[in-house]
Amino acid sequence: KRALENLKNVNDLQLLKIIVNKLYSILSNSNNSVFEDEQIRICFQAIWHCAKILNLQNFIDAWRISNIHPEVADYTSIGENTISQTLNQQILDLPAQLQSTEKTYPIVINAQSLEDETDNDSIAQELCNQIYAIVFPNETDIPEINNAPQLKRLIPYIKKQLNTQNLALIFHNGEPNESLNKFCKKLTDVIHIKWITEQPIAYGVPPQENLVNILQNWIDHLG
Repeated sequence: KRALENLKNVNDLQLLKIIVNKLYSILSNSNNSVFEDEQIRICFQAIWHCAKILNLQNFIDAWRISNIHPEVADYTSIGENTISQTLNQQILDLPAQLQSTEKTYPIVINAQSLEDETDNDSIAQELCNQIYAIVFPNETDIPEINNAPQLKRLIPYIKKQLNTQNLALIFHNGEPNESLNKFCKKLTDVIHIKWITEQPIAYGVPPQENLVNILQNWIDHLG
């Protein structure tokens, strides 16, 4: 756990690639049953953290012997192991894996553009922009808003157009700062929210191997 905390201060891409490759070796080892569930969970959290910093190509390179440090050159490449395939799909293709139900429509929000925002006007407009881009991809007339109540006034219209009772926002690829957290709390009476994060927030869900199943089960049971 201490190593995971220290990892959050590491920005050296080559070192992060080595860490990803070593952790992949641990998780793909046939003898990893000797590890406790908590240890395996922390390994996945560490890989998830590295994936958020590395771009897609660097992340993929981290599993390949031609682009990694010689000391880990004997490990297999990505795509040859069920664990690596599962993790890669969750990180790269979350929107396509979550399915709507008769009552609930999931909207996956890439939080990278929101991560450093602290101004409520900017948060409201960026969130509105992303929702409209996903729900109404051909719409060019996106409403101009600058606070949570204005965004909430749009929710009934969006639900009506989607013919759904519930909207489920799933934030990924970014961490909620204090301003984002407060803004999201103002929406929870009209929108169901989950944020993929290690932070202990009320609507947070930590990154883990069965993440898609956990989120889909949450969507399925929203009334």
